[in-house]
Amino acid sequence: MSAKKNTEVLIGGKKYTISGYEEEEYLQRVASYINSKLKEFNEIDSFRKLPQDMKSILTEVNIADDYFKAIDSPSCKCFLSGSIVSNVVVMNFPCKRG
Repeated sequence: MSAKKNTEVLIGGKKYTISGYEEEEYLQRVASYINSKLKEFNEIDSFRKLPQDMKSILTEVNIADDYFKAIDSPSCKCFLSGSIVSNVVVMNFPCKRG
């Protein structure tokens, strides 16, 4: 097993240090995905008017929805192993196969 690494990412304009076994590039892609969702929702006037806790929950629900739609799509089925989703699915989230 490789050593745990710390990676500094920018999410929603704030710096966070994430620790994990994944490569920095992967963690930056995760942060980029979260930022794209935040940008998408913040362009909606009614979303901007919600309390912060409601914004957080709705963002989390939408990201989870994207995740489950991706792993349930036929193009991702080949990456599934039983009930455990491999890193390949998560790294390529959302799944796109050519």
